[in-house]
Amino acid sequence: MFGVGIALVVIDLILRLLVIEKKTALKYQKASIDNEPDTWADQDGGNVPAPQHTEETPLLTGPKQPMEYNPKYVFAKPPPKWIKKISILTCAHDPALLTAWFIAFVQNFTIAAFDSTIPIVSSDYYDFDAFGAGLLFLALGGPFFFFGPIAGYLTDKFGTKLPTVFGFTMLVPVLVCIRFVQPGGAKEVAVYATLLVLVGIGITSPGAASVVEAGTVVERYYKANLNFFGETGPYAQLYGVNSMVVSLGFTIGPLFAGGLKESIGYGNMNALLALLCGISAILSGLYIGEWSSIWRKS
Repeated sequence: MFGVGIALVVIDLILRLLVIEKKTALKYQKASIDNEPDTWADQDGGNVPAPQHTEETPLLTGPKQPMEYNPKYVFAKPPPKWIKKISILTCAHDPALLTAWFIAFVQNFTIAAFDSTIPIVSSDYYDFDAFGAGLLFLALGGPFFFFGPIAGYLTDKFGTKLPTVFGFTMLVPVLVCIRFVQPGGAKEVAVYATLLVLVGIGITSPGAASVVEAGTVVERYYKANLNFFGETGPYAQLYGVNSMVVSLGFTIGPLFAGGLKESIGYGNMNALLALLCGISAILSGLYIGEWSSIWRKS
């Protein structure tokens, strides 16, 4: 089992080493253009002037567009010098960015809560072994594979608000209904598996939206404050914070779920998860994306 994981990590590392970033590729492209001859041979064997690359004819296809920005995101006064070392902090007061981080935390928190409790419930309620518990994980994880591209399409088409509000709102009644899961035979297993499928769909929906929303907010600040952020911007710091938020959810989720299951029961634990998802749905409806874009694009 661990050998498969190690093999995937090695493949991942090799693919990362083979990646050439756009800026690096552009340097090689410019160098090759500088080494081009002044004349090219035409079809008849004669020489014709080689095409010249100017600012009006950029190296990359498409016209050179000025960077547009929203004055709303211009810093009212220059941030302190010390904050330049962690420039992402200058954007952290924005409610849309904070909400994007919060929903990313809640999403992974919920996933981790089920990861830690499904094996216990499957053993206590249905006397399942490791293989049976794995089949229940298939019910939870299957929607990630099938519904993930759909959620991504909805995010591209209608913005971040629709899939996020839909996903967390859907999770509230589903998580409440898990309170009615009981020990038993095939019928009870089918009910539990069906609810896990619905949980998987609800958790999948805000996955892409949280990352897109965070990137969009930071990009607006970057475009409006080029002198502060510099050429590269705070994108690496942004994805570092995103990774921290995801890891925090995966760390706290099992502790929360395991402790509450033992103290107040599995049903009440899911009721608290439903409350957390309800708060996420409200915050998403208030702060991320735009309702007007949904109606306009639909």
